[in-house]
Formats: sequence, C-alpha cells, structure tokens
Amino acid sequence: MIFFCSVSISCIEHLSNELFYEIFEYLACWDIYKSFLNLNSRIEHIINNSLLSLKVQLRPRSTSELKDFCQNLIIPNRDRILSLCLENELFIDDFFTYCIMDSSFTRLQSIILRKIKIDKCIIPLFHLKSIPHLFSLTMYINANLGYNLNNIYQMILSFPSLKYNKVSILSCSEDEHKNIFVPVAFNERFSSIEYLIIDHCCTLNEILSMLYHTPGLCHLTCRNVIESREKFENVNPIVLSKLTHIDIDMYETWFEDFQIFISKLFAPVQVLRIKYHTGSDYLEGDSWEQLIKRHIPYLHTFNYEYYEDDVTDYEDNHFHRKINRFTSPFWIKHQWFFQFGINMDEESLHCSIHPYRYIDFESILSIYSNLFSGIYTLIFINIHKLQHISNET
Repeated sequence: MIFFCSVSISCIEHLSNELFYEIFEYLACWDIYKSFLNLNSRIEHIINNSLLSLKVQLRPRSTSELKDFCQNLIIPNRDRILSLCLENELFIDDFFTYCIMDSSFTRLQSIILRKIKIDKCIIPLFHLKSIPHLFSLTMYINANLGYNLNNIYQMILSFPSLKYNKVSILSCSEDEHKNIFVPVAFNERFSSIEYLIIDHCCTLNEILSMLYHTPGLCHLTCRNVIESREKFENVNPIVLSKLTHIDIDMYETWFEDFQIFISKLFAPVQVLRIKYHTGSDYLEGDSWEQLIKRHIPYLHTFNYEYYEDDVTDYEDNHFHRKINRFTSPFWIKHQWFFQFGINMDEESLHCSIHPYRYIDFESILSIYSNLFSGIYTLIFINIHKLQHISNET
C-alpha cells in the first residue's frame, strides 16, 4: 500500500529536480538563465544538465547583447536547443554572423523568423537546411513591391526533414504580387512537408506548382488566393495520397478555375473549408454537387463562407431557385446546412454551408441582427424545411 502526505515547501531550493525540469519546460531559455543560473550551484547544475532542452526566444536590445548571448548561451548549448525564435529584423543578419547554424544543432526542431526582410532570407535558409531534425519552419517576411518568392520556396522545399512550413508576407496586395513558379527538376528529391500554410497572395496555378514537390502533404492552407493570370487546364494531375484537409480563402477567383484546381488533385480530401469574396458562380448548388461527386467523393466536412457586396438581385426568382438547389437530396444525405443573410443597408450578402446541427432560430436571428444592422430578410434552409423569417427594422 502506498501512502501520500503533503509537505509544506517554503523555499524554492526545496523543490525536486523533476519539478524544476517541468517548470523550465514553460520558460524561454533567456528567462531561465537570467532568473535561475546564479541562484545556487544545484540550480546551475540542473540548468546545465544535457537532459534539459532549451527554447530560445531572442529579443536583444543591442548588438553587443546579441553577441554575448550567442557566444555564451547558444553555441555552448547548441546540442540542447529545441526551438529558436528570432524576433528582431535588425539583428537577424547579425545572429547568423555570430552563430553558424549547422548539423551540430542535433535537437533543434522548430525555427521562427519574424519580420525578416525578403532580400535577407536566402542566407539564413542556406544555413538552416543543414540542421538534421528541423521539422517546423515559420517565416514572417517584410516584402517590397514586386516581391518574388521563387528562390525562397525552392530552398524550403529542399529541406530534408521539414514537416511544417508557413510563409507569411506581412503586407500583401494583388498589385505587389509576382508570379511564383517552382519547377520540378529531373531526379529532384521531393519535399517531406506535411503541413503547408501559404499566407500571402498567390494563384491556384502557383499552388499547383508547389504541390508537385510535396507528395506527402496532409494539410493545405492558403490564405489569399487571387485570380489566376494564366489558364491551367493542361497542367498535369498531382497524386497526393495523404491530403485530407484543404483550407482556402479566395478573392475574385472564378469557380471554373477552382473546379480545374480540384480536378487536378488526386487526393482523399475529407475536410474542405473555403472562404470566398465576390462571385455568384460559387452559389451554384448543382455545380458544387457535381464537383464533390466527381473529384471529392470522400468529403465528410464541408465549411463554406461566401461574402459579396453590392447585391441587387436577391429578390430575383432565378437567385432563389439557384440557392434552393442546396436543399436537394445530395445535401440532405450529407447533412450539410445552408444559410444566408442580406444586409439591406450595405447591400451585402453572406452565405455559409456547414455540417447540420440543432438550430436555435432565435439565437441565430439575434446573432445576425448584431452582425448586419438593418437586416430585412433572413432565410434559413435546413435539411427538413424552408423557413422565411422577416426582421423589419
């Protein structure tokens, strides 16, 4: 039989080594060294123990502080560093001068580079490629007008162990965007990326050019998809046998182009989340039905958000016949629920599709009334019946 008793601890030195290790798991490396290193010899021994992995988050106030940090903490403990986050664009170049990243960083798995200038990306990527167990790379890039990401993506897709990658452009517009095309070279080694987040302007055609390199991709997220400048009907299909999740935000991208994009992916997609802004062709229920039947037959979760401004045909019978197609037996079978709201003041339209669930109409009406001041008509279409609720204000 095992008995437990409570012990009152009034001094931090009385904590067990195991508890210190657990505490340090939640602290950044710099905070550990500043707060605990000189406390006493026992704590110093715990900190210097090779069993303790270090999470480094660099926020130097000067170049001299950065140099000191690299020489006295990073380099001596490079085989213990688990994650590294560089947050000051002014010191990222200096960091890679004072600290050469190579295969000796055997435990390093995750790197985040914040506010790095686009013309300063290649040198860090050249060093990071040699890290043997780097699984996650996140980059927040400051880009100039007419930025080009070709070389950056070619470098990233050549990393030997990368599983997660996110590239975010901190300021992005369609006018600033240049074509991204990553060619497939003969005998090229494929990327190991499984989670890809494209957080900047790109086209569906450009996404396809990257997907040729990622046969093991499981999750694809694209945050700012714009209209393709080139047609891509003749693009070769891509087999992505593990791709089950797609999450896309689109702006003025033709539904025809999206259909072509999906038709090029031989993938068992199970979860599809889409946000779309402007373009009534995305409200064709029959077209969605055919697309899902032909090219996304394993889909079980469908979340769809649609926004459009300057809507004037919402009272047109053709408009209602079109959206009523979302109540066909196909949608009933999958238990996908369609709803939309119209803001008369702003002449804007919001539609959504999501898995069926119990619907509290009073709560939904309250939510929409707050979201769209001046709503004239709110229509809910569920799998059992059509209800019209008028809210005249």
